[in-house]
Amino acid sequence: MITRTCKKCGKTFTLPEDVQHWPDYCQECKAKYRPIKMITRTCRGCGKTFSFPSSVRHWPNYCRECQAARKKRS
Repeated sequence: MITRTCKKCGKTFTLPEDVQHWPDYCQECKAKYRPIKMITRTCRGCGKTFSFPSSVRHWPNYCRECQAARKKRS
């Protein structure tokens, strides 16, 4: 195992020796300071464009209003 020190918070963390690229940041800082990429789509229901962060688990095909209307119909 390799011990590294995070350049953001100073916390030490360990990595397996076979890691190709030795990261400079711990997992918490990588997640916290990762830039959020926004995705823009056109709603299949109303045709308006809407945006959402790329980190969402399932990328939506409908804007919030159309999603709410679809749930009411079900």
